[in-house]
Amino acid sequence: MDLDPINFSDDCFPSYASVKPHQSGEGGAVGASKKRKDAEVNTVELYYMEQETNTKTKKNAISIQTDRVFHSAAVGDDEDEAYYDEDEKLQKQLNSGPPQYDENALAKWLSSIYPKLSQLLEANLTNKAFDNYEVFWEEERGEVELWQKLTTNFDFKEINKATQKAINQVKAATNEVQNEADDDWEGGNQGRSVVNSTGSSEKYQVVSVAWSCNGSTLAIAYGRTNHTTWCEHISAVSTWGIFRREFDAKKPNKTIEVSNCLTTIEFHPSDPLILAGGTINGEIYLWNIDSEESLISNSAIDEYYHREAITRLAWVKYESLTSLAVSYCIMSVSTDAKILVWKLSDKLRFPAKGHLLARKRDGEMGTVGGTSFAKVGYGAGGQEDSTFIVGTEGGSIFKCNIQQPLDKDISHFFDNTSGVRWKQEAINLLSNLPNKAIMEVKKKVERYVLDKGEKDVWAPTVYHAKPDIKMLFTVPFNANYERHLGPVTSISASPFIKRIFVTSSTDGQLRLYDTLSNRPVAVYEPGGYGSGEYLMAVEFSPFRPAVFAAVGNSGNVYIYDLAQSKSSPSYILRHQDDSVSHSLRVAQSLTFNPRQRDFLAVGYHDGNARIYRLNYQLANVQKNELKVLQSFLEEKGTD
Repeated sequence: MDLDPINFSDDCFPSYASVKPHQSGEGGAVGASKKRKDAEVNTVELYYMEQETNTKTKKNAISIQTDRVFHSAAVGDDEDEAYYDEDEKLQKQLNSGPPQYDENALAKWLSSIYPKLSQLLEANLTNKAFDNYEVFWEEERGEVELWQKLTTNFDFKEINKATQKAINQVKAATNEVQNEADDDWEGGNQGRSVVNSTGSSEKYQVVSVAWSCNGSTLAIAYGRTNHTTWCEHISAVSTWGIFRREFDAKKPNKTIEVSNCLTTIEFHPSDPLILAGGTINGEIYLWNIDSEESLISNSAIDEYYHREAITRLAWVKYESLTSLAVSYCIMSVSTDAKILVWKLSDKLRFPAKGHLLARKRDGEMGTVGGTSFAKVGYGAGGQEDSTFIVGTEGGSIFKCNIQQPLDKDISHFFDNTSGVRWKQEAINLLSNLPNKAIMEVKKKVERYVLDKGEKDVWAPTVYHAKPDIKMLFTVPFNANYERHLGPVTSISASPFIKRIFVTSSTDGQLRLYDTLSNRPVAVYEPGGYGSGEYLMAVEFSPFRPAVFAAVGNSGNVYIYDLAQSKSSPSYILRHQDDSVSHSLRVAQSLTFNPRQRDFLAVGYHDGNARIYRLNYQLANVQKNELKVLQSFLEEKGTD
């Protein structure tokens, strides 16, 4: 049978032409004849074209799909067998082991191309065509823009009603006028920190801002800055996940209450969920911001701990040279003239070691409160060293050597314990003391324990025994720098050059220092000479070596780009809300985002934190920029 569609007949497929309709008269016959003719044409053309097209397409498809075996396959019933024979042959080749080749010929070919290939690779290593180049996927912005203004929905007035009631009772008993009290929650503007546009609720000042290590979360601490006595307010810290889909600038993801006003916060350097905070009463808190029960631990208030405002917290990483283990400690500085080191493993129950900010004057030892603190870069080989810079209330700047808390073996001091059982944590605490102080402190503690009728000595017991604080806490100073004329409010060490750090002060100056010279290498007055502006904070950019930013009580944000100008700020961001009084425009804190290179967060006394988006130039490294910063050291060396 001929299978060509063009020769299909009615014997194969009945067409409309072979179906004869019912005839009723002559007209019907004519109509039937006409219909039959149309049907024949339509059927033949439609059937022919459809079959021919489909058949040809199918043949082409088969030819492509089986191209590997089509030419070797026999036509007819043996086609499938040939296909499977070819498949089995290929499978045998795959299972027969590695392919055979001429090793000598391959070696000869590799030897012939190696010189040219090696030359090209070495040329690429020394090629500087793409130095300092990074892909920037966003549109290049020419100006610095305000991106978000964050405001917490925490009702400070409501939460502090109990405190207000107690204050009012005291005032009534002493016949004080209500609006004369510094901590009057219901009084006039001098007793209020922030009043929103409706005047219906009160909010604290933003006293500190901090980014998580992955740059996705911003924490904002709230507190009061006009305390004259012990703080009994309830404050809070709020966190925003700025890249979350449900992000709302007026609704934080989490708010944590704190029993007194916060002064500073700092995220863990490698865990984005761990946040530390210090308060005006001297307590340190450790939170997990992703946990329903946020509080991990907190420190106590004690003569040997902190009992005044904590002005700065710093996370410090320690690496064991033997086990390669990594551990983190928290260092805290306070206006009570102490620097304390806290191990996370101790859960803030006691400081592992401490230092006193003290100096001899006129033959007597005097202490001074610490107001700022920074760790200086890295040592040789990229390892962290023990150098820190501390600023004080009196404007002094000291270089300190603060060693890692060590658990040395001092068991020979405890051979005779007079019936007292020393716990290992207490022994470890004493192991950080000078040898001459260990025996004195040991005798004092054992006498205290026996007098109380106890036998066990834990680490907190050592502090409760109240030995001479100068024996427990050493003075860490090993150098000092030319002082400011006002309190040092902030210190930031360069992430790129170990020797450089910058300071801010209420004397209106920013100073750039070299750790090897006691005089500043550069002095800036961003508010203008004699402006009287208090500079509240300063910080180096983590991405641009020649960029740092500072804020002041005018509400201005000063951004210096030393690659553009070595003498004046390149950008000044001014507080734009004219409805806010000058006292509430104060910008107290700022921080660069560690991952999102164009984000800068600033905290204001109007209760808001603002996130600015830096332009392309401020966010990306410029050519020969590091040399610009190094030039300050070279210029100082030639003086």
